[in-house]
Amino acid sequence: MAKPVITALVICDNVYRDAATQKCVISGTFTSINSLNFPAMQGHLAIYLAITDVSECGVLQVIFRTDLDQKVITAFPGWKIDKIPEDRTETIEICVNISGVPLPSEGRYEFAAYWNDSFIASKRISAKKIEVK
Repeated sequence: MAKPVITALVICDNVYRDAATQKCVISGTFTSINSLNFPAMQGHLAIYLAITDVSECGVLQVIFRTDLDQKVITAFPGWKIDKIPEDRTETIEICVNISGVPLPSEGRYEFAAYWNDSFIASKRISAKKIEVK
């Protein structure tokens, strides 16, 4: 079977689903993290994922890894999709808040999405050392 298509993979400060409208609310998107020292710990972040073309049940997992050599830093628990939409073109949205993402060193990283252990998409971020003057 075909893998789902990721239509959005957003890294942000916070994401939640509004109870009244069922809309996902995304705040504070970013592509870099600044730190005074490394190793560092990003205390809180959130991930918004939108997938479509889901034709079979499966597990969507996000792995945080180094960008160039793809060394796994953290593998987050997977989200089991056990209900297939009647219309494959419907979008399934996943909102997750995460605490404590380790950043071993300054450099480039990525959040990589996998469907049943097969890579489908990634979002790059950079970790930068800053100086306070």
